[in-house]
Amino acid sequence: MNLIPSRSGPGTNVELGVIGAARLDRTSKVDNVQVRALGKIDTAWEAGGYVGISRTGVITSDYDTLTVRVAYVHDLSDVHDSYVVTPQVNYATPLSTRTLVSVGASADYVGKGYGRTYFAVTPAGSLASGLRTYSINDSGWKRYNLSAFVLQSLSGDLRRGFGLGAGVLYGRMLGKYKRSPIVSDVGDADQLAAAVGLTYTF
Repeated sequence: MNLIPSRSGPGTNVELGVIGAARLDRTSKVDNVQVRALGKIDTAWEAGGYVGISRTGVITSDYDTLTVRVAYVHDLSDVHDSYVVTPQVNYATPLSTRTLVSVGASADYVGKGYGRTYFAVTPAGSLASGLRTYSINDSGWKRYNLSAFVLQSLSGDLRRGFGLGAGVLYGRMLGKYKRSPIVSDVGDADQLAAAVGLTYTF
């Protein structure tokens, strides 16, 4: 939620907002038998904020927008008792009054408690799962993400009414997190997701 009102039309806007999130990694059924044997992890309730700057009227028209933002969240529930910092950049431009496209890139820098909770394998966990032991004792870059999104207005005007949106997200695990047996032995460093949804603008 942005706490600073944004003005419309070409120009520069500053963003400042708050974030609340629930991290559900390994909180329910896990498909892989070996990772499942490591045990479930409680839901991590996280809170934080973000700051950013956006510029409308950059390249193609008075309506395209370039946004640079940094988000920070911290675990309030003592599950991983750590933090995630996410710098991100996004560019969006309307192709017409009916069609908008957006591309973005981001990365996650996580604290050592995060890595220890979600990517380490203790001796007891190794005995239960058959995975090799693995420890993470410091913070680092966990993953980068590339995204693309298309919005098609169903009303004929992007500024109001219903629209149909579709997006794809590609992520790549990095460094010590990619080398964890949870990823390298029984998982995949490359992660791809796609979604389609209905939107409404008013």
